Amino acid sequence: MSAPQALPPELTDTIISHISHKPTLCSCALVCRSWVPASRHALFTTLSARGDDIESLLALLSTAENTVKRQFQRVELSFAENGPTQALIRLFPECAALRELRLDSTMYYYDFPVVPQLTHLELSKIQFGSFAHFLALLSRLPGLKNLKLEYIEWAAARGWAAVEVPDEESMAPLNLDSLDIMLSGDRSEEEFLDWLGDHKSAPRAKHLVAYIPPFRLALFQTYLEHTATTITRLHLYDRAHILSLQSLTSLQFLHLTYNGGQDVARYTTYFSNTLPTLLDTLLLAHRDAPLAQLTIDLLFSWTLTMQFSPQVFERLKENRYFTRESTLQVVHFNVVCPGHKIDEEGRLAPGHYHTGGDLHVCAAERLFRTRLLPFMGFPEGGNGKPRCVIWLAHSFDRARR
Repeated sequence: MSAPQALPPELTDTIISHISHKPTLCSCALVCRSWVPASRHALFTTLSARGDDIESLLALLSTAENTVKRQFQRVELSFAENGPTQALIRLFPECAALRELRLDSTMYYYDFPVVPQLTHLELSKIQFGSFAHFLALLSRLPGLKNLKLEYIEWAAARGWAAVEVPDEESMAPLNLDSLDIMLSGDRSEEEFLDWLGDHKSAPRAKHLVAYIPPFRLALFQTYLEHTATTITRLHLYDRAHILSLQSLTSLQFLHLTYNGGQDVARYTTYFSNTLPTLLDTLLLAHRDAPLAQLTIDLLFSWTLTMQFSPQVFERLKENRYFTRESTLQVVHFNVVCPGHKIDEEGRLAPGHYHTGGDLHVCAAERLFRTRLLPFMGFPEGGNGKPRCVIWLAHSFDRARR
């Protein structure tokens, strides 16, 4: 009996390229040497390292037979000042697949090369040598489309010696798909908000996520006025709900997160006054370009639901976004449900549903459907116009600060 013919490598490479399940790819890589390069396409996509790890990492990447460098799509560096980070950064232009970079908890004093393929940048708890140093980094990323900033600051704001950078031509405003800002409430913010408030330099973004301290809202309002026509998606946190959104004529998706802790009085004020006022203002300003989807995060425990009266939601119930004449397609509610964690197979932890309770319905969902939905004028099933979507989770990203 003749041995079966081997599949041509072009065919096996094509088949493997459609596999994303990592355990399966690991098995493919162990079949034979010729399958190894194709199997790596989704095995080594993310590099995570602390500064102390970078020296040994560079030794690995510098070997002639190493091909992993070409596979990285995302790099995450933390405490980077503790290692030879500059040498690693110089390799980024050679990483053809690199699209995302996250820097965390780092004093940034680096000379960044031009990396045109990078489209996502995340900076968290970064101390820059100066604000100009921050702008210099952005100028080296001509393909940047998604920028996320959490608690960034400059040396001068802390009284440290600033790092000077060569004068360059003024950078054209960034045209981003998304801009995610979380400010820290310190002196570094003023220079950053001045940059946002200048219509000549302010980055334009289609999707804006903003967590702004209350005493900075007036400065941030200026930024909204400058970039109003480009914003189609907006996510606001807490006190930012009092911002005026009348100029955002292109807005289609609005996401609102309010964290009142477990204080009934704070949530009562929010649902009876703050939220209805914001929606009333939007209705007046967006008659020709109405919202398509409204997302509301409900971060309080399900036991707190029992303390709300129907009167709290009267203004919301009467708002045109919540009636059958609504132009909204979907109202999406994110409901916190402690312990609601789903495994890789889509199953909840054993015992999550209370014995004797409704089959496959959490206590949080049951109370939301039987109390809050009717209070707001929706049927318990959430069917109708606008359509209600309910998402339950143990917690929601960045909801609790």
